[in-house]
Amino acid sequence: MRLIDRSPAAPTASGRGRELRILAELFFDRIFSSELLAVEELAREKLLVALGALGGGAALVSYVLMRKYFWLTDASGAWLDASTFASLLMCAMGLVSVLVWEALFIDPTDLANLGALPVRATTVVAAKLAGLVAFAVACAAAMALPSAGVFVSFLSRLHGDDPGWGVRFVAAHVVAMTTAGLAVFLACATLQGILVLALGAARYRRASLLLRTALVVAVLVMVAQIGTVQTAVAQARAGDPAAVLAFPPMWFASLEETILGSRDPELEHAASLAWGSLAALALVAPALLLAGVRRVSELGDPQAGRHLRPRRGWLGSRLARLASGSGQERALLDFCGACLWRSAPHRLMLASLAALGIGLLLPWVVDATLDAGRGRLDGASLALPHVLSFLLLVGVRWGVARPTAPEASWIFRTMPLGDRGTVLDALRKAAVVHVLLPLHAVLLGVLSLLAGLGDALLHCLFSLSAATVLAEAMLCRFQRVPFASPGAAGEGNLKTTWAVYLVALGLWSTTLAKLEAHFLWSWPFWLAWGGLVAGALAVTAHLRRSTLAVEAPTGFDDQPEPTFVALDLSG
Repeated sequence: MRLIDRSPAAPTASGRGRELRILAELFFDRIFSSELLAVEELAREKLLVALGALGGGAALVSYVLMRKYFWLTDASGAWLDASTFASLLMCAMGLVSVLVWEALFIDPTDLANLGALPVRATTVVAAKLAGLVAFAVACAAAMALPSAGVFVSFLSRLHGDDPGWGVRFVAAHVVAMTTAGLAVFLACATLQGILVLALGAARYRRASLLLRTALVVAVLVMVAQIGTVQTAVAQARAGDPAAVLAFPPMWFASLEETILGSRDPELEHAASLAWGSLAALALVAPALLLAGVRRVSELGDPQAGRHLRPRRGWLGSRLARLASGSGQERALLDFCGACLWRSAPHRLMLASLAALGIGLLLPWVVDATLDAGRGRLDGASLALPHVLSFLLLVGVRWGVARPTAPEASWIFRTMPLGDRGTVLDALRKAAVVHVLLPLHAVLLGVLSLLAGLGDALLHCLFSLSAATVLAEAMLCRFQRVPFASPGAAGEGNLKTTWAVYLVALGLWSTTLAKLEAHFLWSWPFWLAWGGLVAGALAVTAHLRRSTLAVEAPTGFDDQPEPTFVALDLSG
């Protein structure tokens, strides 16, 4: 499986153009089949809806930034507002890049399909870049155009003496902001190419999850701190005009100003950096992509090999044995854990939700830690374990209703007919053993650095007990075959229920954080809390028994095959 460098019969210029167009369309459509963005059906119609949503959000942000110009009589600060918008647009493009991460590089499936065709590798790379650039430009322009209209509507009265200013501003704003978004997209593709070449295709596949998680955290931290950064840069520029060069979004805001006719030396220098960064990425990205394509094609499928063998740590194995009452339940518990962390869509969903929680709270955790200065956690530091627990359990609840592979349901046919209780017990235990315990083990180390081991133990014990109750509540009425049968329409669909989860997250984390802040070091509170947890577990157990008493839904009532009836996992 290797792309050839020269076709057996060199195609004509029109033939190469036709190849390029067809492959570019293929790669453009492949963008929508990524692990997190699986919208192959009606993909282009859904793209239009997504572009409309991006444009609406950009218009709203622009209105918030520009509404003060109702009263101001000076537009000299508009460049700073433009740089704020550029920062948010670049962050949005960073998140878009994470969503379509697999599409930034040529997939081994593409190589398998194209390797036997008489198509030059350079043509494939050019088509891949054309598809990526078309997608990136569409997303960036969808945000730039509405914002340009909002900017003009507020600023045009301050430029009434120049009738052509509005048209020039729209053109300058769209060019500068689209360039900013395209630069971010190409930077992510370049980063991926560098890592593929440095680590190799197989190692890169294992490191990709950590990289995507880190990018999501970085983008969310940037969004949370964008006001602080902009203010600091503006203050620094008042004393040192060269400070504008330290913040890349200001390069593109400066590009906008220079297109409009500014001759400020510092703005011109920053604009040259904007054009230079885009030109460098436009040169480096194709070279890396071509080299990476050849390396991946030489290595073959990076997912094939020993690294796909399930790996279980010694501690995880012992915890699974302690938590399970039988060999059958232990097999189911291991099956659920493997589905959560080895299925790419499920693993990416959990990592993305964890990154969301960390990215949103990290700045406030740092601020609260620095302000407290008394060895105890406060503010966002208290809410962090509850937010992460809630988000990961939402990911588990979403994941169990989504099939990893329907054929994996064989494991459930090894069980006696109607024995749904064992399956659901193993599922709930898997959420605790494979998600909550590892999470709190990491949090224990982090909180110990912030507040000492004793307080960290109390915080983690409180958070773990609350999260266990939450896991029981979320899964007590779940009846389908986990990871192996399609869920009911709309079941656990985050696209339609995200608002409910968001409200629940706010109530859950703030309530528990306030309880910790006031009562965590009171032993009477712990006695009352233990009784409350026991009562909540009793209620969920009653709901679970009542659920199991009803008729089994589709997925549990399949007749087992004779071969599977003979198997016995109870030993």
